[in-house]
Amino acid sequence: MESYLEGEKKMKAIAIILFVIVTACSYNPKTADTYKILLGKKCTQDSKKFSYIWFHTVYGEKQVKKEWCK
Repeated sequence: MESYLEGEKKMKAIAIILFVIVTACSYNPKTADTYKILLGKKCTQDSKKFSYIWFHTVYGEKQVKKEWCK
């Protein structure tokens, strides 16, 4: 009976640790240095530059769009 209670305490401790890790990792503050990856062919507004992979800041206006490709 005593080993059963010890096992139950260990499981509760593991569950609490996993909960803390998951909730701590899910916090994602959006700062000015936060980027997102855009995939697919996109062009700049003047259609002079295009790429299939763009790293774009989360804040601000869109700097590349698929519609701007000629």
